[in-house]
Amino acid sequence: MSTFKNFARTVRAHPAAINRPRSVTELSQYLQQAAARHQPVRTVGAGHSFTPLVHTDGVLLNLDGFQGIEEVDAFTHEVLFRAGTRLWQVPALLKPFHLALENMGDIDRQSIAGAISTGTHGTGLKFTGLSAAVTGVQIMLADGSHMRASSQENPELFEASRLG
Repeated sequence: MSTFKNFARTVRAHPAAINRPRSVTELSQYLQQAAARHQPVRTVGAGHSFTPLVHTDGVLLNLDGFQGIEEVDAFTHEVLFRAGTRLWQVPALLKPFHLALENMGDIDRQSIAGAISTGTHGTGLKFTGLSAAVTGVQIMLADGSHMRASSQENPELFEASRLG
């Protein structure tokens, strides 16, 4: 049996499986398999939360191999990151495009999806949290299909996904 422990060792789980997708296709396949078996799915990035967000006896998707940039819009400067990308990786990934985050906090071990969805913030009174910088998301649904969401496209899903 597999075991998951968060970074602080305050949460321990024994999921039926720990899957490590490296592509959108693999991620979709893992979700389809879990749905066919009626297994609950939780996703973990860095495991940096003190809370039992990923505690499961079902399937745990570990996003350590699902990192990097999917696309960059040269006109709008919007960047689509893979969910498992760590915050500490972002500056180097953006540098070739002459881009940077406006602000980032001092704890940079989290995955970008985890930092956004849990309300991680940077520093200073004049800056918002990372979720406020999100202009759109691509979401993988429980059945393995995916869709985009933004303020114009699936706006309710967009608002729910950028700060959970």
